[in-house]
Amino acid sequence: MVLSRSQQVQLRHLQRRFDFLEQNHTDVFEQLNYESNAENRNNLKRQLAAILQQMKEVEQEIQELQQGNVGTEAQSLIPILTPIDDQITKRIKAAYLASRPSGWSDSRPDIPHTIKEIIADLEDMPPGDIGYKRIFQFVARLVADSEIPQPLRQQLKNWLKPKVDNLQALLNQIKPPVDSEQFYLMVWIQPSQQKSDRYFVKAWLACASQPDEIEGEYECEPISISEEEAFSLNQIPQLLKDILIQSSNKCAISDLTIEFFLPRPLLNHEVDRWEIEITEDLLVPIGVECRVVIRSQERLLPNYCLRKKDWQKKWKKLKQLNSYSSAQVFTSADCTCPELYVELIKEDILGCQLAKAPELLGKESIFSVILGTAIPLALWVRCNLAHMNCPKELNRLLNCCIAELPTTVKGKRGDAFAASQQLRESHIGSHLSLLWEDPYRLPPSINYTTF
Repeated sequence: MVLSRSQQVQLRHLQRRFDFLEQNHTDVFEQLNYESNAENRNNLKRQLAAILQQMKEVEQEIQELQQGNVGTEAQSLIPILTPIDDQITKRIKAAYLASRPSGWSDSRPDIPHTIKEIIADLEDMPPGDIGYKRIFQFVARLVADSEIPQPLRQQLKNWLKPKVDNLQALLNQIKPPVDSEQFYLMVWIQPSQQKSDRYFVKAWLACASQPDEIEGEYECEPISISEEEAFSLNQIPQLLKDILIQSSNKCAISDLTIEFFLPRPLLNHEVDRWEIEITEDLLVPIGVECRVVIRSQERLLPNYCLRKKDWQKKWKKLKQLNSYSSAQVFTSADCTCPELYVELIKEDILGCQLAKAPELLGKESIFSVILGTAIPLALWVRCNLAHMNCPKELNRLLNCCIAELPTTVKGKRGDAFAASQQLRESHIGSHLSLLWEDPYRLPPSINYTTF
């Protein structure tokens, strides 16, 4: 039989999916041949069985399509959504990302480039908790998007309405409830001027009553800490536990975002791996329990005023793009500092990723460029992992929506913690740092003369 153009597109998508699974099966099988640990071998065998099952399912879909047994109403969306301009394409990709089930990027790390590929991918996804097909959720998000022109939204609404029992109920469900309050624990770590290996620590619990506001207002409550005592870095994890105990009176610790305001020499320190005692016999890295991000103290210094407005401008743009893929606003920092500077001052660049450990922390380092260009986001590995394709791993992490990046990094840290002790140190999740600089969420005024 002769396939329609839309069926040909779907067939090509399925064949690419089968090729991807086949390569994945080959990679896991080779890994199995070199693995000696019994537990890891069992895990790999289970992965192989799951991949084979997926290959059988895709193969069956290919056969049914070739025999003319498969047709999809979603293909009628293609003429509605094409041709369109670049801005609407970005909104479509944002709706696609918001419609994907959790973990989908693990098996399909690449974001589809064309409308046809996006629709085919959505058709492959399981319906999820709210009971509607992903393709219907995707179209509903476009219908609700005020940045989509009204005529196109009406066309999409007309397409969707006869396909769902209650369109308004679907529109209500795709808007996730916003927490009335969000909590941030700001921890300020300042070197002592008297003792080079000691640090003064201050902390505040910040609450945002309107988390969606770009210029959010925060109520800051100081955490009780001895202001006269200086601590070594090794003592700070125990102090952090005391801080969390005080914070737990206000919110669940697992819901916290912890922001470490650090001096330049500590920006590459593994603060997310500081362990806290959950129970008497259980130590867990703080980056596994909470979202942990890095902030630079230098942005709060008076001499940073030259870049303050640029910082705020970039953050406002970032908040407007929250549902976009992180990859759309990031650029690679694996280049010279002058080359990176030219990249980071571009209007559409708001973050950078570094797949190699920073060689320098001071003058003419990547951190000088990040601060000098006022970009609010950066993601890097703290040490070189020669056995791993770090650029590829970072690109996979950046497939998530911008707003989800701290949670995605937290998940990768959890993957590392869940690995065997032997594999933990070689896992990229053990060595990730995320810079996340909100110019409107700042600690109260700091008096440097007290340190």
